[in-house]
Amino acid sequence: MAQLLALPPAFAAAPSAALPQPPAGRLRDWLCTQSAVVELWLERLVAEGGDPRLIAVLDQHAAFLREAAEL
Repeated sequence: MAQLLALPPAFAAAPSAALPQPPAGRLRDWLCTQSAVVELWLERLVAEGGDPRLIAVLDQHAAFLREAAEL
């Protein structure tokens, strides 16, 4: 099962000027978080015998998010 991610308090509510990372770093963090969320739903869909077409699309989307985070 996917692991829950805890956002640091500064990341969750601070204005962008107060965040410790440059925008590209925050964007990568966001992409990784989105990928983890999609993968969590994928695991649930597979476990429940979800629609194979939806599973395939979400799998592609998760791969896209992971790839984008590595740029």
